[in-house]
Amino acid sequence: MKYFFLIILLISSFLLSSVNANELGNWKIGTFVDEFGDDTSDTYMIIKSKGYFSNTATENSPLNVSLMIEKKWLNEPYFRFYEYAGNNPIKGYYSSGHLYNCKIKNSKDEISSLPLRLSDGSSILTIDTDYHNFNNWLSAGEKVKFYCYDFKRETDEYKFVFDFKNYQNALTQLKN
Repeated sequence: MKYFFLIILLISSFLLSSVNANELGNWKIGTFVDEFGDDTSDTYMIIKSKGYFSNTATENSPLNVSLMIEKKWLNEPYFRFYEYAGNNPIKGYYSSGHLYNCKIKNSKDEISSLPLRLSDGSSILTIDTDYHNFNNWLSAGEKVKFYCYDFKRETDEYKFVFDFKNYQNALTQLKN
């Protein structure tokens, strides 16, 4: 009888570890579509969050933020900011681009910076330089708070939080 319970325990722990390896948390895996709306072979992983933004016209208005990582560009994650929690991301309009200074803070209260660039006509905020701390926190599945502002217009502020839990599981699924 003792061995029966031991076998049941081993089988249960194996099944639980298999389920946990497939958990994505807030991450989703997607496929890009072509001009006809058909799926392509290009895949990505995405995580979304809600937050608030302020500028000269509004204060603490709703914000949606997404972070995407494409399979063919694994080391180049990028953000999109959706003011008023809408469907159209902000777009750059300065010919030299917009620089956003982001202060980031992880669950251990460590603070770092993450510079983002929004090019003219683009809706993608790319990481402007080396992002060692951010990459470590992302890989570790940390909960990270963001405070970003437009370097040229410091009144434009963006505040949001990402919980990167299950990042490694999502990355494994994306690579397969």
